[in-house]
Amino acid sequence: MMAQIVFWVLVGAWLALEVFLHGAYNPRIRQTNGEKLSKYVMLAAFLVGILSGRIFFPDFAVRFREPFTALRIAGMVLLAASIALRIVSVVQLGKAYSVNLGVRPEQPLVTTGLYTIVRHPGYLSLALGFVGIALSFSQLVPSIICVAIPVAALLYRIRVEEGILENAYGEQYRAYKVRTRMIVPWIL
Repeated sequence: MMAQIVFWVLVGAWLALEVFLHGAYNPRIRQTNGEKLSKYVMLAAFLVGILSGRIFFPDFAVRFREPFTALRIAGMVLLAASIALRIVSVVQLGKAYSVNLGVRPEQPLVTTGLYTIVRHPGYLSLALGFVGIALSFSQLVPSIICVAIPVAALLYRIRVEEGILENAYGEQYRAYKVRTRMIVPWIL
């Protein structure tokens, strides 16, 4: 039972961080002329991903209460790591971070720190969080839904964001794309 409590504390911390980021960075959003729709697409996909087991599978709650295996505990560790990665990626973006997509005038392109390895470490952290939750579910179909729907929304948002960044930074962003991976270091 203790593992389930730790799991829900981690999920709560993960969600609280996202609520904080959305609240704390709204004033900056109003200064951009960026895109907002993808934020709502991601929110809907994230809710479906997190709640998919409970919504679509009647025996999910009973099976979730089974003792946590090493794989389920690894999922919690991955979720904790995703929280840390999310914080670091936002801190490294600094004033360039916004929950809505857009580039403010004279905003520099951030290509240092984690951004030397991947172009979107914040989205990588969110994807890792869903993989961690899915592993903690330890049920095949709910786990697939928990990862597939949010990751599809993340990929959609990345595509929109990369268009905005390429439009704003031109050749500088295209050169950055050539030397860094989109979301998975050294692979994708």
